[in-house]
This record gives sequence, C-alpha cells and structure tokens, in this order.
Amino acid sequence: MGSHQVMGSRLIDPGWLLYDIVAPRDECLWLKLNESILRHASFLDQRILPEAQQKLKTPLSVIHQAVLKQEYLAHIFHCGHVGSTLLSRILAGTDRVLPVREPLVLRTLSAVGIETDKPWSVWDRTKWESILSRVYAVLSRPYRSGQTVLVKATSICTNLIDSVLVARPHDKIIGIYATFDLYFAAMTRDPSLMLDLNGHLVARFKEYDRLSGGSHFALHELDPLQIIALSWLVNLQPMLNAASHTPERVQLVDFAGLMENTIEESHRSAAFLGFPLPDDIDTIRRSYAKKQDMGFDPQRRWKELLELARSQKQVRKMARSWLDQVIEDCEAYRLCREFLDHTLIV
Repeated sequence: MGSHQVMGSRLIDPGWLLYDIVAPRDECLWLKLNESILRHASFLDQRILPEAQQKLKTPLSVIHQAVLKQEYLAHIFHCGHVGSTLLSRILAGTDRVLPVREPLVLRTLSAVGIETDKPWSVWDRTKWESILSRVYAVLSRPYRSGQTVLVKATSICTNLIDSVLVARPHDKIIGIYATFDLYFAAMTRDPSLMLDLNGHLVARFKEYDRLSGGSHFALHELDPLQIIALSWLVNLQPMLNAASHTPERVQLVDFAGLMENTIEESHRSAAFLGFPLPDDIDTIRRSYAKKQDMGFDPQRRWKELLELARSQKQVRKMARSWLDQVIEDCEAYRLCREFLDHTLIV
C-alpha cells in the first residue's frame, strides 16, 4: 500500500476535518477535532484552529481515499445574518444529526469556482467539479451509524448550490433568505458587519459579473449602501433559482418567519430533511448565541431589528432605487424583485 493510501485510510476517521485546500499547490489541510468541539463550533475557519488536537498537510489526491462511501448530506445555505446558526443548532439538537458549520474549505471552493472559465484559474471546471464532489463526500462522514451530517456553508457560498444539486443527487437543501428591508437592517445594526461585507466584496462582485455577463459599474464606484444591496442580490439569487427549478430538493425559509415562528419553521425544515427534533427547541432558541459566552434574547433581537428597519426607510430607498436598476439590467436577477418589493415594515 502506497504512502498516500495509508494516509487516506487514516483520514477515513471523521475526527479529521478537511479544513481547507491550497488550490495552487493541490494540498489539503486537516484538523483533528473531537465530536463535541465539532458539534458546538459556530465557525470552522481560522477560529477553530486553537481547538485542533493535531494538524496535517497532505496531497490533494488523498481526498479520494478518505471516504469509504457516499453518505446522505443535508445542507443549509443562507444570505447572511438570517438565523442560519440558530436553525442549525435546533436541527442538530439530537445525536442523530452532526453539524458542520461554515467550513473554510467551502469558501475556497466558492472562490475558485467563480473563475474556472478564466485563463488564470488554477483548475478547469471538470477538475473543480470533481474536487467539489469529493470534498462534500469527506464532509459527509458521520461518527456513527444512523447519524447524518448537516453542512452549513457561509453566505458567500451560495454559488455552490447548483453544483451541489448535480454532484449530490440525493441531498436536500434549506435556503434561508431575508427580504431586502430586513437584510439591510441586519447588516447595518453593527459596524463590524460592514467590514465583513467589504472582506467578501471582490468575490461577490466577480459572481455578479459572471452571472450578468459583464458589469454595468466598477467595484470601486460602490458606496456602502450599494455594497449591502449587491451582497443581498448575489447571495439570494442562487437559492431562489434552485428552489424554482427543484422545489422537491430545495426548501426556502423566510428569516421573518423563522424569528416569529421558530418552532413551526424548525418542524417544517426538519420534516423536509427527514430529521428528528429535540424536545427542548425553545430552550435552544433562548440560549442560542454565536458567541457562547454571551446571552441571547430572540424576541428582543427581532424587535430591535424591526425598529431599526422602520427608521431606515429613507436611506434604504436610495439603495433600493439603485438595486432596482441592477435587477432590470440582468435577467438572471429578476426573480429577486419579489423579495425586493415585499416588506413587513409599516
């Protein structure tokens, strides 16, 4: 048995998380994590590094030996700050569901996938699709028989949805969205969130440029309101498109509905994915926080968000006017118009 096969057989252990891929070097980075750490982690990016018991670097080819069989996967995609972590905690409230939240490797696949038609791309489309299929196969490894993995990607990764549906024909997807007024409020309630949007702006602009067939504006021309608007549009479109074409495999969840009727929406999502639910949904809801050392009051958070949205009507109107023209200029984005026009804010 060759050294790569030995290494691959070692990595069959689901305790080895495929942390990231260094695409230009065709290398994989792995972290050894126990199930408890994986279950409680909100982010499997650089923030999980201090929790790793071991770290390992391997050739990319090892991912073909690190899986014994394809397992059913459930997915959550979302447009950002719309309750995805909360829903993932509720759905993973029993031992039968193992959450894998926001793995960094999916962000890498998302970024590479936008550019596979470019001459500078490190992989062509065929290789990218093959790697995506194997990455999800690796992420699907359960700790025990009867356990299903729930993968929640970060908001920048909604461009993966179509490829996931092709590569994994038996999987199902929950897509969590917000109407523009609530997304705008969610992204302006904390100044640090604008830093997050700016950090992913280039990737979102590239995806917009790819889907629109050529941008009608330059990235450096965007003001903060337009950055929020473009982020909402780029994140939302793949979820709406997939749900319209494959409703039997993609179920949309409205952020407003999730906040106002958490238990009902959790039951609807669990039934769609074929998951059991814990008995203490409301306890999970009230104790939820991305930062586990901080308290969380969902009713207060929702009330504050609605009040903020009501106070933003005029400034949001400017962003909406710009976004309306962007949607008009690109047919692929026109299915987002309903969610631009619809509002709960009176």
